[in-house]
Amino acid sequence: MSPLSHFANNANASHTLFASSKNRNFQLFLLIRSAMADSEPSISFLCVDRSVPEPDANFTCSEEQLKAKKDYWRDQMRNIKKVVAPMVDQSELAFREFLRAHGADLAFSPMIHAHLFVNDYTYRKTSLSTWKGEREKPFIVQFCGNDSHTFLIACRYVEGFCDGVDLNLGCPQLIAKRGNYGAYLQEKRELITSMVSAVYKKSTLPISVKIRCQDTVADTIEYAKQLEAAGASMITIHGRTREMKGINTGIADWSHIAAVKKELDIPVIANGNIQLPGDVERCIEATGCDAVMSAEGILFNPYLFEDTFKPNVQVAREYLSYAKRFAANMSAVRAHIFRICHHTLLRHDDLRNKMSIITSLPDFHAIVNELESRTATTPEDEANALPLLQSHADFPDLRSFVEATPHWFAKPYVRPIQDDSKQADSEYRQNKRAQIESLVEKTGLSKRQIRKKERRRVDLLRVKDAKKAYPQCVRCGMPAAVACQNASCKKCCRLRCIEEINGCKTHNFKAEHMKVKREAFLAAQSEVKEVVEATT
Repeated sequence: MSPLSHFANNANASHTLFASSKNRNFQLFLLIRSAMADSEPSISFLCVDRSVPEPDANFTCSEEQLKAKKDYWRDQMRNIKKVVAPMVDQSELAFREFLRAHGADLAFSPMIHAHLFVNDYTYRKTSLSTWKGEREKPFIVQFCGNDSHTFLIACRYVEGFCDGVDLNLGCPQLIAKRGNYGAYLQEKRELITSMVSAVYKKSTLPISVKIRCQDTVADTIEYAKQLEAAGASMITIHGRTREMKGINTGIADWSHIAAVKKELDIPVIANGNIQLPGDVERCIEATGCDAVMSAEGILFNPYLFEDTFKPNVQVAREYLSYAKRFAANMSAVRAHIFRICHHTLLRHDDLRNKMSIITSLPDFHAIVNELESRTATTPEDEANALPLLQSHADFPDLRSFVEATPHWFAKPYVRPIQDDSKQADSEYRQNKRAQIESLVEKTGLSKRQIRKKERRRVDLLRVKDAKKAYPQCVRCGMPAAVACQNASCKKCCRLRCIEEINGCKTHNFKAEHMKVKREAFLAAQSEVKEVVEATT
């Protein structure tokens, strides 16, 4: 038996020997933990914290740097075909890593507001989360904004954290209209080109842009050419116009993308209509684009890039494992589980409602387990369903395919058919409408008042759930931080971080600080072993 193993087996006697020295007790405990260390690799999270100096806005790229930036994505595209879209709160680190494990070649961060990123330290620290492993893979940080200087400073802050930056000129939501960014800048071409040019000339990172189709193919081409001339090294084109959103989303027009690709010398990424296996290849063939981006398609079926379908509970569990490892926030987790299990949750209103208020990973696991129990499928059921799912090309349209295939698979979402003369007729909306009408009769309140009370009730329940008893620390049994990646209280988390030279985002422990403490521990190891040998 080695001295270390012997010491681990006789820890109580050794603890008594060193009872007079807290420091040595600390060293002994670390030695035991080192011998019993978890085999899971540690995660060193990175964020733009106070250690990142304020950027120098006067820096200017050399001619060699400008050429290298312009050529950067053209060289990289040889190995990139499948791209994870920038999605607000949903292309977070955990989901990016999940998708990379299932076929994604390039990933974008969620959209980050440049003004807040530059002026609000807390937002800057929390809005972008990455890790050292992501630096080995293509990664782009996307910003929205409407000021050249602010956009430039935001891009300079993330130098060293990513391979490129992207300007969001495609967001069609009302909040973008109110904030004067996204697709609502497309009429302000002079402002847009000044923002792209500023980053091209004064940041070390290559800049790309994401746009939407204009009203005509000619205008889309002109728009893209202006961006290329301003310094963009890559362009992503969403095949829908700004007005095509919500119930008016419709089908993306790939012809605009194909026309632009023929006119530009820089890489073009196509976005839109990527829902089923084979869509990536069909899009590349139809447009000639360099790569294809998916957003909604991969949210509902994260296995899309692998051209396959899996039961939604299986997909949800795998995502939850990434959410735990990469410390995803509960808002993002809730959104992903809602979408992955969408078609099954529609059949279980109680679980759907509970999903809106739970605030911990164990609760999400419980929901997934309950869905699996209620569905009660077997491996034979899955095997029998796969041929139908794989024959998607035989269906006349996406809606027919989705309606004909089992609800318990992760598969595309189709919007309900909207008839302005009638109310929405989905099963869930029918039940919800009946509940509201029943409450109207019982209470005398208006439908609007009842919906408002329902929103307040959900918010109250979510707060109540968040304040429930903390989980126990895996080492000492004291309350542990809910989001701690080591499932520990602050004291025990510090010990583990020192032992593994790791960091903890929840407790604000940094790996570099833990390294100093670890080195002190290693220096004391030889002394501890000598004492152990003397007691045997």
